[in-house]
Amino acid sequence: MKITYEIDSNDWTSGHDDRAKCVDALGEWFEGLSLKNQLGIFYAQQFAFTGKDNHEMFDPMNDGCPFQTMVFEAQARIIKQYADWIPGTGFNLELFTVAIERGEVEA
Repeated sequence: MKITYEIDSNDWTSGHDDRAKCVDALGEWFEGLSLKNQLGIFYAQQFAFTGKDNHEMFDPMNDGCPFQTMVFEAQARIIKQYADWIPGTGFNLELFTVAIERGEVEA
């Protein structure tokens, strides 16, 4: 089983070397998580972005979702490490989970 993801960094107008370092580091961080944590992030993001039965939304930062907090903290930590000039510029570095891919089960 594998969780696929995308990293949004498309609005960077400068610092492209720093952007590449941030994207690589965020991808490595996510891939280094346990499957349990990756699944937790996947389902938290699915609920946050679509809402339960598409009727209610929740704000992950204000509603205390530990999985979303992990993502936000990793994004901030990586930006601070590789591109500390970014705060206040509005450049994105956001990880979004996309799908769960199931592989062949070995006997």
